[in-house]
Amino acid sequence: MENNNTQSFEELRLQELKDYFILDTSPDVNLDNLTKIASNICQTPIALVSLIDENRQWFKAKVGLDIQETPRDISFCTHAIRQNEIFIVENPSEDERFKNNPFVTGEPFVRFYAGMPLKSHNGYNIGTLCVIDFKQNRLDENKIDLLRALSKQVINYFEIYKKNRELILLRKSIVNDEKLKIIVNLSSGISHEINNPLSIILGRIYLLENKIKNKSHFEQEEALKDLNSISIASKRISYIIESLCNFSLISDNELFKICSLSDILNQVLILCEAKIINSGIYFMIEEIPNVKINCRPINFSHAIFSIITNAYESVHFAKDKWINIKMSCIENENRNNLIIRIIDSGNGIQSDVLNNILDPNYTKKFTSPSKSLNLNLASEVISDCGGKLMLDESNENNCFMIQMPVSSEE
Repeated sequence: MENNNTQSFEELRLQELKDYFILDTSPDVNLDNLTKIASNICQTPIALVSLIDENRQWFKAKVGLDIQETPRDISFCTHAIRQNEIFIVENPSEDERFKNNPFVTGEPFVRFYAGMPLKSHNGYNIGTLCVIDFKQNRLDENKIDLLRALSKQVINYFEIYKKNRELILLRKSIVNDEKLKIIVNLSSGISHEINNPLSIILGRIYLLENKIKNKSHFEQEEALKDLNSISIASKRISYIIESLCNFSLISDNELFKICSLSDILNQVLILCEAKIINSGIYFMIEEIPNVKINCRPINFSHAIFSIITNAYESVHFAKDKWINIKMSCIENENRNNLIIRIIDSGNGIQSDVLNNILDPNYTKKFTSPSKSLNLNLASEVISDCGGKLMLDESNENNCFMIQMPVSSEE
């Protein structure tokens, strides 16, 4: 009988699996391609992406097998998920654990099994990427390394799927929230940011498939390089979606944290940079200082995004279109302060608005070409973080200046 700790871990593992919302979904061509590559690398007729539920193993992707699931109590993969590394059974017919297994004594007469655990980012083995043969087989270290790399791509894909679903649900829940409606307008920029790494993923998979199909010389180093490119591209997509999900969670209840300015700005820029550049706006960003600030990171990111979006709206229909972000650190009142200037080629703020625009209670909307100057929320958030949002009236163009104390804590 399993002890309480084991049972608790299994409950957490099952919840982790369910949180991906992958079970009982339609086939996916990208995962099917990964199983084909695994089958070709290991020279086995069967390759599977197997997920271990409470009472069954279910195949999200498969090559060489017609069935969709089997009972868990007779599955090889149940044993594999208890390991931290690959689980290999070189001759099941002579192994006491499997010699009476119906898939060994009957169709498909399994004579070799190797399963690499699919370890989630939280450390739970939710299933395996496994290969099966009808005859005895053996995997050398090169093939095991490649199978391990492929298993990581499967998990990266699951993470992307999970975050994308979270994003869809989040967008549905905030569609009527006036503060966050601007996120809907990010779709063109986000699509561009995602399509680039997605093209890398599909291209590398295509190259690997062609090398295998043509039986060309298959160097481990070259294959691992291709798989590493896939991994980097997968993580970038995951990061983009995660940034958008996090960015949408603006809340008065968010805790203060000591944050890297670079981390905050990079999350903002990944959401808006492509859209700005694709609109024909010259976008200049100076080197980001290596400093930390004490803030509510999601709220502060939203404030900066609002100011950049204001700049975008200000110059969108102008002939001379540019946005410039400048940063510096100065000593003021016996402490270091971060200064961020967001300047655009607009003609300045209207005089009747100048005195009110940074008032948290001011909500004046502008007609096209400047659709909205909803900067009062940004001013409130920055003030809440101990900073100040100011308008540089001396600049002939629009210039908003953020002053924030630099944190001395690590």
